[in-house]
Amino acid sequence: MPELPDLTVVAEALHAAVAGRPIVRASAPGPLAVRGTPTELAALVGQRLERVTRRGKFLRFQFETDAIAVNAMLTGRFQLARPEQKVTAKTALILAFGARLDRPVRPARPAPWTRGAPWLPDDGEEAEVRYRDPTQMGKVYLLPAGQVRSVPGYDGPG
Repeated sequence: MPELPDLTVVAEALHAAVAGRPIVRASAPGPLAVRGTPTELAALVGQRLERVTRRGKFLRFQFETDAIAVNAMLTGRFQLARPEQKVTAKTALILAFGARLDRPVRPARPAPWTRGAPWLPDDGEEAEVRYRDPTQMGKVYLLPAGQVRSVPGYDGPG
C-alpha cells in the first residue's frame, strides 16, 4: 500500500487535475479489481467529479451522484494521462474526463503546491485517470447513490 502521506499527495494532485470535469468514458480493462457492474460503471458517464479525497487507506472519487473508493494495497498506482498515451499492462480502471468548456469549474480548495503545476491538463483538453495494479491486489469499489455496498476497511476509523 502506498504510505498515507503519499496517498494524500495523490489525492491532492488528482483533485487539482480533474475535479470539476465530467466523465466522458469509463472502462475496466482489468475487471478483476473492480467491485461493481458494467452498468454502474457506465452510469458515471456524464457525472462531474466534485472532489478526490483520502480516507484512511482509500482514495475516494466523489461525483455528482455516485462515488468510487479505491484501496491500492501494495502495488496499485494511479496515472494521470492523455487519452493518446499507451495503456500499460494490468490497468484495471480508466476514467476519461472531458474538457472544462461549458462553465469552467475550478476545483474547490486545490492544494497550494498544485497551483500552476506544469503537469496539470489544460481546461480545454481531456485527461484520463488510470489505476493499474501489477499484482491485482487492490480493489476499486463502485458506490452508486442509494445502494449499500460493503467495502472492507472503509467504514472504520480514518
